[in-house]
Amino acid sequence: MPPFEMNRPPDHVACLTAETTLPLAAAAEGHFEGHGIALSAESNEGVLSLRLRTSVPLMWVRVRWAERIPEGLRYLGDAWDLRRHSLEWRGIVPERPLPWYFLAHDGQHTHGVGVQTGPAALCQWHIDPYGVTLWMDVRNGSGPVEPGDREIPLAQIVVRSGRVWEAPFQAAQRFAAQLDRARLMPEQPVYGFDCESEAEAWDAGRLQEFAHLLGELAENTVNRPFFLVGSGWQEGGAGHGTVRMRAGDALGDMEALAAAIADETCRPGLWLRPLLSMADEHEAWALPLDRTGTRDTGWVLDPTHPEAVEQIQQAVRQAVDWGYEMICHDRIASDLLDHRGGRSDGAEQGWRFSDVTLTTAEVLRQVYETLRRAAGDRTLVIGRNTLGHLAAGQVHVQHIVGSRAARQRNIGHLIGINALAFRGFHHGALYAAEADPVCLYSQLPWSLNEQWLSLLASSGTPCLVAPGIEPPDDDVQRALHAAFDQASRQLPLAEPQDWLANTSPGRWTLGNETVTYDWFSAHYE
Repeated sequence: MPPFEMNRPPDHVACLTAETTLPLAAAAEGHFEGHGIALSAESNEGVLSLRLRTSVPLMWVRVRWAERIPEGLRYLGDAWDLRRHSLEWRGIVPERPLPWYFLAHDGQHTHGVGVQTGPAALCQWHIDPYGVTLWMDVRNGSGPVEPGDREIPLAQIVVRSGRVWEAPFQAAQRFAAQLDRARLMPEQPVYGFDCESEAEAWDAGRLQEFAHLLGELAENTVNRPFFLVGSGWQEGGAGHGTVRMRAGDALGDMEALAAAIADETCRPGLWLRPLLSMADEHEAWALPLDRTGTRDTGWVLDPTHPEAVEQIQQAVRQAVDWGYEMICHDRIASDLLDHRGGRSDGAEQGWRFSDVTLTTAEVLRQVYETLRRAAGDRTLVIGRNTLGHLAAGQVHVQHIVGSRAARQRNIGHLIGINALAFRGFHHGALYAAEADPVCLYSQLPWSLNEQWLSLLASSGTPCLVAPGIEPPDDDVQRALHAAFDQASRQLPLAEPQDWLANTSPGRWTLGNETVTYDWFSAHYE
């Protein structure tokens, strides 16, 4: 018998308001009631569906399965904040949150337990020696949700028992496929330049020069590279883009720029921060300015406000009309959430969206769907600063690192390697998983960047390069030429071989070859 049976009704259910915890009593098989709240846990074809009705404003729902957990297992989960080198296999750590899912390895089998993509709650698991608990954040903003007569489809839970003959990474891939409810993938591999780096220094002429260089470096005539224009084009500068889509003086005519990039046989892409507006007249559609511990410039639009939704859609439609074939939306999670994932740390508690009947997870899901529909069927969508379990099915490519890690000296590349190893099995199951770009302008020694470029280009995942504003030298260009030739073709997913014992795996299986990388010695040469 497998050690985890979370596809049956839980043993304990409780709901949390802003003031107290309300336990629910079992009313019938799979049904729990009390205090004006009803939760159903019904299994169908191995999937346990949790559904909630409440007349009480709620913050959290907690369900627990009581069973002794075997000793000696090691666990891997996702993480709310991937700005750090944070993913790893560990023993039982009861206070460790495991967002969305967890894998358990006993030396022979690798089991998986998780919620399928598109839940209506922010879900995290906790494991202790006496059971497994699932916490579901159903808040609206940082206040309680009030769904009225509506039933909330909290989550759908799946359990996969491992096989003796499976390698752990292969088991993780098969488990990830069971989590998928609406996968969306690019038709061809994604590769090219990402000019988000040093955004304020770019101008139209320099961007066209680099588009010309990229066109020369990429030889695949069937699958041409993407050229992503970063945040420097938007009014307000890097990180402060506006949905009014007015270009600054540096780049000028954005439609002409897209055409110039296309003339270099590259596919133009555009970075957007779609929820931030510099327009004071949008204050009526915006969220409270002081809801977080730090102020930002501009107004964050409330995506449950109809006028704000239309404004967000128009921003994306404008970019598509200009001729951009890729839309990279960013900062949505940090703009909407006053917390990093499941637990709130906001300075102002109790703020809510204009529509208080929706959970924050449902709001995020609707935003991603709005952006995808506005982009249309022919435009590739990349999600950054995005909760991938909610964005799955609405983005073709998901950035699986929490920040632009490679800018950091000594550890930046390790964060990208960590994400590729421990989140890479999402690739092809939920979306195309984009690890951190190769950052040519970072302080990392070229020998390290060269290895990261080699691994990324051979990994089967999107391969983007942040070139900086100075043209790379001849040796780097030769390496880019070879890497882009590799990355432009369909390849099997890279598999880390030493990930059970190393948070920065150095041995990788790439197709039929196992390659060893040294991520450390160059720092001491």
